[in-house]
Amino acid sequence: MKLKNKVALITGSGRGLGRAYALHLAGLGADVVVNDISLDAAREFDEVLSAATVMDEIESLGCRSIGVEADVTEKSQVD
Repeated sequence: MKLKNKVALITGSGRGLGRAYALHLAGLGADVVVNDISLDAAREFDEVLSAATVMDEIESLGCRSIGVEADVTEKSQVD
């Protein structure tokens, strides 16, 4: 696997394109930090997940994942 033993941090990966990038990188073997303002964003927009959360989808691909709910435009939340 091309990205085995690497970690990817994807902002906005709770849904949409960010989620797609996160799943793609996990498919290449990367462990993924899922970051979004809301980790329930996919459900809020009626997007269908193949698992309970994006993190679960990534883990089903054999990679590790953690979710971090934070707005990266807010310095205090990044600190």
